Amino acid sequence: MTLRRSSQARNDIRLFCYSAILVFLTASLVHAGVGGGPFVSGALRQTAENEGITDVVRLADGRVAICGWTGQTEAWDGVTGGYGQTHFGSKDAFVAILNKNLDSVKAFTFFGGLQDDSATSIAVDANGTIIVVGTTTSTALPTTTGAFAPLYSQGTDGFVFGFSADLSAIRYGSYIPGSKDELPVDVEVDELNTIYICGATNSPSGFPTANGFDRVFDGGRDAFLMRLSENAGSMLYSTYFGGDANDIFNDLAVDPSGSVVLAGTTNSAGYPTYPTVDPRWWWYSKDRPYDWSYNGGNSDAVLTIFSRDGARVIVSTFFGGTGDDEGNAVVFGADDVTLIGTTTSTDLPTIGGQQATPRGGTDLFLANFNPTGRTLMGSTYFGGGGNDVVKGADRHALGEIAVWGTTTSNDFPKHGQAGRGDLAGGRDIFLSIMGVGSVSTTTLFGGSADDDVLNAAMEPDGGIIFVGPTRSSRLELDGISLVHNGPAGSIDAMVVRYAFGAIDLVTPRGGERFCVGQAVTVNWTTTEMSPDDLYVVEWSVVGGSSSAGVWSVVGGPMKGRSYTWTPSAAVAGSSLFVRVRSLRHHASVTEQSVRIDPQITIVQQPVVATTVCPDGTITLHVQASAPDARYQWRRNGAPISGATLDSLVIRGDATPAAGQYDVVLTASCGLTVTSSTSIVSLGQSTRIASHPHDTTIQAGAPLRLSVEATATDVKYQWVHNGADLPGQTTSVLLIPSAAAQHAGLYHCRVSGSCGVLESDQAVVTIQGISSVSDILAPLAPVASAFPNPATDHLTIVSDRAISHVEIIDILGRPLTSIGNE
Repeated sequence: MTLRRSSQARNDIRLFCYSAILVFLTASLVHAGVGGGPFVSGALRQTAENEGITDVVRLADGRVAICGWTGQTEAWDGVTGGYGQTHFGSKDAFVAILNKNLDSVKAFTFFGGLQDDSATSIAVDANGTIIVVGTTTSTALPTTTGAFAPLYSQGTDGFVFGFSADLSAIRYGSYIPGSKDELPVDVEVDELNTIYICGATNSPSGFPTANGFDRVFDGGRDAFLMRLSENAGSMLYSTYFGGDANDIFNDLAVDPSGSVVLAGTTNSAGYPTYPTVDPRWWWYSKDRPYDWSYNGGNSDAVLTIFSRDGARVIVSTFFGGTGDDEGNAVVFGADDVTLIGTTTSTDLPTIGGQQATPRGGTDLFLANFNPTGRTLMGSTYFGGGGNDVVKGADRHALGEIAVWGTTTSNDFPKHGQAGRGDLAGGRDIFLSIMGVGSVSTTTLFGGSADDDVLNAAMEPDGGIIFVGPTRSSRLELDGISLVHNGPAGSIDAMVVRYAFGAIDLVTPRGGERFCVGQAVTVNWTTTEMSPDDLYVVEWSVVGGSSSAGVWSVVGGPMKGRSYTWTPSAAVAGSSLFVRVRSLRHHASVTEQSVRIDPQITIVQQPVVATTVCPDGTITLHVQASAPDARYQWRRNGAPISGATLDSLVIRGDATPAAGQYDVVLTASCGLTVTSSTSIVSLGQSTRIASHPHDTTIQAGAPLRLSVEATATDVKYQWVHNGADLPGQTTSVLLIPSAAAQHAGLYHCRVSGSCGVLESDQAVVTIQGISSVSDILAPLAPVASAFPNPATDHLTIVSDRAISHVEIIDILGRPLTSIGNE
């Protein structure tokens, strides 16, 4: 990655950097908002006046490494395990590794000697080695055996060091020496793990020029390019490049053929251009660069391409106008090379561009050349009415060029639906996906004060992670607020991930209630997302951390824009936030929590069958597991108006009353369950149509009494002299052979579902009892009694002694007794 110079630092070698460090603040998800926009994650770190971040690179596992300089004496967040656990000198370089979400430090190391050290650029090779270049005045850096320059030279030296992936060890390290000052600006690694470094030097001697194209210092300040072997064990080549004034290479890229493409700035009228052209006879030169003449102003942008071995220059050309022009970045394609920079010139050549003239104090420019740099195929201005400054660029995953920088333009061109178009503060950050002739996306980012971007790293999926300082008290990402906790007006440093496109969760929106086992449809819409983007549906319990906390996946990864989720019993009784997240970190969350109720069940069913009497009532009752269930009783499948309680009273005199009854229970989530059926019959009132009659029979004759009655579930019980007669439970009482004890009063008790009635009483008289044997047979002695029945006197004749006589009336009631028992 590349450190971009400020325009104010054009004529001297100094690192332009803001006094800011990262302090990781909690990035809390705003549940009142939907989120889902392209600013997907980030963090702030509180300021210190002697600290700064200079570059960022994405690691293979998705984590992020940043570098810079610090005067602080404690490792960030107390993280241990790095190579340098303690501060070495007055100002140390540092390297830190952040997690994928950018909100915590996973590894940290100080690096340096007893003097001032600063890291300016960072890269990572295929083995995971983290490569850092920078500047130092320390005389005893921990260089490694076999380093191409193990010893400090003088002034400000450069350095290149490789760290293990966990920052616990130095794998290699070397100075970049010279007799004065060296400024490494950018470091890159090719597919062979060889290391390329570019920048500037004002050292006329002592600077390594092994195998260099230009081994002689040209004056003022020269740009330089060097290539090191893997692990920096040897210098493959190193070269000066420039004119008699000040020159610097700001950015480099290695194309697939191995050629090294460089963007730079010069105010040397004699900056070397290739192929060489004699200006007196330029029209005779068949092979010449696009522009071999300095254009005026304080500086021109330059594009220079070296062969892989550094032995020759393929092309070197000016690009500029009569104002000030800087080459800030370079991006190569399959059949082109694009120089991107900043200009105050009003007369840049524009070919097929989207903006033919400048609009503000400083504008962007894109100049697109053929692969050899001989022909300008297209060029354009881009910007608004303020000052727009390029800080970097790279090839975007979709093929266009990603450009980032800062703007003060209220009318900076906005493109695309997912971005932001309004200037929020005095100076905002811009991110654009564009080409010379078109722009697909442009967005602004910032708070109410000044914000800046120093460097950025591209992600394979097209996202951009950028770092820079901010004076804004609050930065609103999409669903995340980054809040400044330091003194008012002080500087914070930010790390922010931008993922192009946006998603919006449509349903559920929050506030709904669902039941366990109920299908919940999760729908979302997208803006400027790829058809191949994958999504995950997740939930988090209320009260959990929202950005870096625990989210449980319920579905995905998947394409499409809808998913059906069936909550399990594990989340019953919980209030949850639901979110849909893209694998590119977009996340749209329900505005409020949703409630997951237990699955509704019927604890108590209504009776299976019952009867209601014409003049009575019955009550059907049901009990549900959900305390807030809603009820609707039905008769024969039709809802009963007003029957919406857990009990139903049925009157027998209602029309109609009989039928099949059930109740539909509805939970708050909308899930329904139906009770079992209760069959209700209309009962018949108990009525006696025919009562038993008085009767007189001869002893020994059958006794028969009857009753006629109607009732539902009718039952009979005959009663003799007030006592229930066992077994006499039909409508007819029958005693096959009546005896004296069967005389008396009889009635029948008739009962049914709808009442109990007693019949009229019937008097039963038994005649023809003339012998005690009728009463005591066969044990009684022979005797006779007359008259029988008797009225006022009775004569008893017996051939034996009688010890006891009991006299009863015709109803069987005792009148008197004579003798002993």
